[in-house]
Amino acid sequence: MRGEQELAQDEVKNYLEQKQIDYKERGNELMFACPNGCDDDDTESEKYHCSINAETGLWHCFKCEAKGNFFSLRKELGDSTTSTIRSDSKKSMPKKLMTVASNCHKELMKPDNKPLLNYLLAERKITLYNVNVLMLGCGEFYGEKWLTIPIIENKDCKLIKLRRLPGETEGPKYATYPSGAGSVVFGADELQHSNSNSVLICGGEFDRIVAKQMKFGMPVVTSTAGEGTFKDEWIRNYLDGRNKVYICFDNDDKGRSSTENLAKKIVEQLQIVSVYAIPIPEELGDKADLTDANKMGFTAEQLLSKAQLIAGDEPVDASDFTEMSLTKLQSILDLTIKYDNVNKTVVFLGMLSAYTEEDQLNIFLNARSSSGKTYIASEVAKLFPKNDVRKYMRVTPTAFYYDDQAMSQDDSGEMVLDLSRKILIFMDQVDTKLQTMIRPLLSHDDKKIAFKLTNRSNSGKNAAVNGYILGYPATAFCSANMQMDEQEQTRAILLSPEITQEKIDAGIDLYQQRSNDNGSFEATIASNPERKLLMQRIRYIRELNVRYIVIPQELEVGQVFKSTIKGKLLPRHQRDNQHFNSLIKVCTLLNAPSREMRERDIIATKADVDAALTIWNFLGRSQQYGIPPQMLDFYEQTIVPAYLAKRPNAKETAGLTMDDLFSYHYGKTGEMLNRDQVRKQYLPVIEQAGLISYEKDSTDRRKMIITPLVGQLNINNSQQGEVND
Repeated sequence: MRGEQELAQDEVKNYLEQKQIDYKERGNELMFACPNGCDDDDTESEKYHCSINAETGLWHCFKCEAKGNFFSLRKELGDSTTSTIRSDSKKSMPKKLMTVASNCHKELMKPDNKPLLNYLLAERKITLYNVNVLMLGCGEFYGEKWLTIPIIENKDCKLIKLRRLPGETEGPKYATYPSGAGSVVFGADELQHSNSNSVLICGGEFDRIVAKQMKFGMPVVTSTAGEGTFKDEWIRNYLDGRNKVYICFDNDDKGRSSTENLAKKIVEQLQIVSVYAIPIPEELGDKADLTDANKMGFTAEQLLSKAQLIAGDEPVDASDFTEMSLTKLQSILDLTIKYDNVNKTVVFLGMLSAYTEEDQLNIFLNARSSSGKTYIASEVAKLFPKNDVRKYMRVTPTAFYYDDQAMSQDDSGEMVLDLSRKILIFMDQVDTKLQTMIRPLLSHDDKKIAFKLTNRSNSGKNAAVNGYILGYPATAFCSANMQMDEQEQTRAILLSPEITQEKIDAGIDLYQQRSNDNGSFEATIASNPERKLLMQRIRYIRELNVRYIVIPQELEVGQVFKSTIKGKLLPRHQRDNQHFNSLIKVCTLLNAPSREMRERDIIATKADVDAALTIWNFLGRSQQYGIPPQMLDFYEQTIVPAYLAKRPNAKETAGLTMDDLFSYHYGKTGEMLNRDQVRKQYLPVIEQAGLISYEKDSTDRRKMIITPLVGQLNINNSQQGEVND
């Protein structure tokens, strides 16, 4: 007994986790069930009467008044009063856990340790291939010999799980190295890089290894702290966006209780999820686990066939979905996004297009600050599985390629940035170098685009890194910069949020509702049945794994598009026709549950063409000039009328000065324009579109004259109201 000697960092917490004792943290106090059994009720309110200080190890039960120190607690739980989990000194701590893991693996393969290797191969039924790939081993830690399971993510060893040798019973069965390393999710890297809609959580490291061998057809994970501990942040970070969560714990009271508790936590924290329990066959006896089932010849298919829904939503049935009109879609989106009907509809459809093979859309939201660009994108993204969405603020080209969630390595060691069926949202102006670098991605030039980066090696030297981007994402760019390169203009659908009194008024009211009681507001939104059904529709479409969306020739889409053009056909109309076709395809995808499917392809209908045409009648006005709608609004609603207002009182050729423009706008709206913004952004963009001439005044070279070149367009220039279909 160590008496007054200090405890190692996290020693109390690690001990509780190793004993698979469920606890709650309240500052330095860890609340858990009393070892004397006075918490036998096991309900949430009656379960945590015992408290132990994580730093001093002093504990006290507030129900039966039992108390003591860390070592007396160990004795109560049947362990030695001398801690077997000592903290190694910093001098003896190895710098790299990967080196320790490698040495332990080499130790296991020595002839002297053949019995341990046979235990893994014969008793645990782990293949020799996995023994080698996972670097299973053995070694001496804390003065004793252990089996070792390194927890490796992206070729970095996070910690080493220690398992007591077979046949030994004294002391804790499991430990971790280094002491105080805490707990992690074994298999997290696979889960982060997987597009699977399902995940299996099993009861331990060996079970996870065996489950992978059994080929359950989904990522498999486990907590290194045991089946009784799966942290809330793991649920949010790793499980959000999965439709189905399967749990397979041991066939005993502890396993069944842990399954129920975890299922409850999952459905409390996630929306639109079904939780299934995979029972271990009863004939295998009490305390049997997944490894025992594998040893007795049970297959993954047999075990999955017995899975029982224990929490969450019933499986999605296609018959639950009826035809969804754009008007209906807007009414659901209206719960959190007021007005902006065209914008929120197109942003939603753009994100939904991620779930196709190659028909993903690029959306550019360009408007002045505080108009709601990022808000629209962020609110729509909440409807989609969290693990499918990547949000970027200020991101450099190098940082983009080193995205931890999407980056991995292939068998040849090359970096792989897998963006297949992902949604990328750029919340601020994109670095111009990055925008240039990803143009081939936005153009869908190739599903495998190679890149080279310069990286700093461990020796401090620059080294070339080879890699490639895989697949196509749907993208949304939010920027207050109105000036875009022509190559970006041709690759995207251009949007601008509305700036109207009605929208601003509704936005203030909505914000106030959220601010007054955010918890109640979010709960109301989350429980809305139509919103939940829309989220289920998204996940159903995701699971379809759609390849192509086919537009039948008899729909004569080319003729429909040409009918929208006033005047002669121009080269830019070829680009616009592509955007129109993309809208048809994503409208088809929205109603995939009620569309004809041929293998993995969906067939568009006339209803989809009509819906896309309704949207295009709003978008076409700015798309044809390749400028954001807000710029065309400024031209039509300020420049042209200001010019017409001046002409009766001046010469026929008189143009507008900046003072004329600002004076007219202030008189009409009561708002002062930003002179630099108009001069440096608005007018150059409008001039580039061919709508104005912007030249020095021939009579006063210090002044610039603005002259409209195109008359007031005979097009509905309002994006307000419903997009009815």
